[in-house]
Amino acid sequence: MNKIEQQAIETAIENNEVLRARLAKYEDADGKALGVVVPEGWAIAPSEIHLSAADIELISAMCGDGDEEAGYGPYQDGTLIIGYAKDDEGQKVYGLHLSCDECAEEGVTTLAEFATPKPADHSKDGGWIKCCERMPDAPLYDAIEVLVAVRRSHDGKVYVFTTEYLNRYPVIKMDQVIQDDDNYMDEVTGWYYASDDEETWHRTLGEDDQVIAWQPKPPAPKEQSDE
Repeated sequence: MNKIEQQAIETAIENNEVLRARLAKYEDADGKALGVVVPEGWAIAPSEIHLSAADIELISAMCGDGDEEAGYGPYQDGTLIIGYAKDDEGQKVYGLHLSCDECAEEGVTTLAEFATPKPADHSKDGGWIKCCERMPDAPLYDAIEVLVAVRRSHDGKVYVFTTEYLNRYPVIKMDQVIQDDDNYMDEVTGWYYASDDEETWHRTLGEDDQVIAWQPKPPAPKEQSDE
């Protein structure tokens, strides 16, 4: 990276209060960066993404082309997402996806697939991944069960257990609710666990609790055959 590129990045960060605040969480008391991190809500993507003519037509089909008589209808707001989403067969796909804001319940359209990010080696840390490094790879509008290490504020102890991470999970559309004061929320992101009847989501964290790290839920042990 040359000096001009470095200066452009520094200027962009300086002019973006949201990004500055997020990056500040990953600095020590002297302002020194705590390693290379991707702030929550951001993603690493290719510097150039090619969209074919078919992709452009998909965008029009999802969000309109302004032709209300013979085309795809009026323009609609949309959201571009970089990350994981599920395809028509339920498989996780990493790439650039498009969601129409007016019909988010219809899911997303994948415009470009990227190589799946290679996870860092966390074997020295017992497989634990710090949240400041990355969050669980829950597909868009879905949830994933993981193992978490949580420091409880009431006693300062760290507890290890499984919970779920929701990524813009459509609670209301799934005929479910969030306990406490979040029932107005349509799409929910964060740490929650489901009740036994799977109709109510509860907050995993109490006030001032902190998820120190997480790791993928290990598979269940294979049962030994009696034969």
